[in-house]
Amino acid sequence: MAERIEFPTVLGGVDQLELSRAVHWIDCRLVPGRVYRLRAIIDGDPETADRAALACFDQAEAGEGLSTSASVGAYVYLRTGPGLHRTDRFIGVGGEGAGRVGVMAWGNRGPARLRLLTIEEVQQRTGAASFFFSFDVEAAAERAASDPIDTLVWGRIGGEELGIRRICEVLESYGIVGNFLVDLATCTFEGERPMREIVEFLVGRNHEVHMHLHPEWLARQWGLSIQSGKSIHLDSTGFDMSRQLLDFTVAKFDEFTGQPPRLFRSGAYRMSTQMVLAAGALGIEALSNVRAGTLESPYAGGDEVDALEPFVWENGLLEIPVDASSPEAGKFQNYLQKFDIAMRRKQVEPTFNVVMHSWSLMRRNEAGVHDAFEPEFEKRLHEMCQHASENGKAYGYSHYLDTTKPLRHTVTLDQVRQGELSDSIYIRTEDVVTCHVCAAIYSAAGRPACPNCGAEAASRRLKSVINDYGNFFAGRRIVACGLSHAQRRVFFPAGSDILAVDDWRGLAEVADDSQHCVVSLNRLGPDALVEAARVLAPGGVLVLARGESVPSGFTVSSIPALDPIEGTTGRVILARRA
Repeated sequence: MAERIEFPTVLGGVDQLELSRAVHWIDCRLVPGRVYRLRAIIDGDPETADRAALACFDQAEAGEGLSTSASVGAYVYLRTGPGLHRTDRFIGVGGEGAGRVGVMAWGNRGPARLRLLTIEEVQQRTGAASFFFSFDVEAAAERAASDPIDTLVWGRIGGEELGIRRICEVLESYGIVGNFLVDLATCTFEGERPMREIVEFLVGRNHEVHMHLHPEWLARQWGLSIQSGKSIHLDSTGFDMSRQLLDFTVAKFDEFTGQPPRLFRSGAYRMSTQMVLAAGALGIEALSNVRAGTLESPYAGGDEVDALEPFVWENGLLEIPVDASSPEAGKFQNYLQKFDIAMRRKQVEPTFNVVMHSWSLMRRNEAGVHDAFEPEFEKRLHEMCQHASENGKAYGYSHYLDTTKPLRHTVTLDQVRQGELSDSIYIRTEDVVTCHVCAAIYSAAGRPACPNCGAEAASRRLKSVINDYGNFFAGRRIVACGLSHAQRRVFFPAGSDILAVDDWRGLAEVADDSQHCVVSLNRLGPDALVEAARVLAPGGVLVLARGESVPSGFTVSSIPALDPIEGTTGRVILARRA
């Protein structure tokens, strides 16, 4: 019997609806205590404002992600505006639940046309997660009353040592390898000997050392500024300046560690397209800068999806997104909530990347100076370490890079929110696009398919579903009908057992009940669907990128998908054989 392939349970939805003030109801049974994912894509006119539509729920009390009012009961606003806007929310209902979801226009905020809406039940992951505990090691003078390295790195205050040594002791008590990202500007300028002491201590305790940089400190030393004296940051530098700043970082890292650079994080997570390109040119393997608000879709506005799985930039760098920043200063319940959200979204590669600092066990007074031990912060670190030991494994970034090679989707650089300086070499004219499947850049004028991989609308929609829900092909025997070699290389993990056929007639030689997946980008007729059903093992999945009907004996999920090149929507069918 084929391994069960997990995909969303779609409870209800609607396509192509002109919204009005009258509620359009959709049958959709929602149960209290369960979590659901509401996804919508709405098209607006130039005058359409945000929140021009909402979804409401009959007989329900407000639960997670919902508000309530006397006029519409439990509801959530849908994201709207000129052009395509998406909503992507986790929700829950209270009371006795809901039997229907309704959609309607709201507030005289302009026309709104619903392209797609889907309600899915979300299953909480039960498998182990990959945790990263990282600590930015910094020595900014304004945070210390005296010697910045003594205070902010070693934490030598009041006869105690509250910095990296104490952090290491906590991590080691749980068998956790920490990632210490040393700011090679603030720390280096305090002198070479203190720098070597930091690195040698961390390496001697078997923790990993990686690169961090607040370039504003380096710019002060170099006498550099931009735009009327403003400080330089890595979200506003062009390629040459980004390369110069990172070149310094890589050289210092090599000097003090004797190791090639592997992972880099910029100060305050600031980044630009040019920083990613420069990092790739210098041989850096991975970045860890992306968090909520860093990326936006060039194809649709609206919700910025958080809790991203690791992905690959189009120049080949791996990005390990940040899930929790300085959580030691907040409530542990907030940390658990962030973890819960991450595990709901990350169905293929469940990572949880936590960022703290060398001074994370110390409180900061009203003057902004770290001046004393904070027991609650250390308690929080213990709680996080215990939680990681119970829910997965904590990795060093290098260990993770060396041992974990799942299929990761590609993100284009034009999704990065830009700083104050435009990266003019990356501005693209209207008819130049980036292929959503293979990341090739080409002119779309009069050309429906990518010249590199042959991707058309159906394959782009399938890629959108994989990006949103994870790659359900990993580790399975697959029959690929009509996919090019380049498309197979993108969609299926390396080493997959793939039988490529030009069309469904190639299924004739395939044994009954022998395959885990049959995938087609083309519309299949009745004879082809019967043949596909024959070769699938019980529990196997038929994947159809053109949204057609399937024969009886299948459990069907119809997944909404966007073709970002043409700006059109459709559905991908995932049908599991009984």
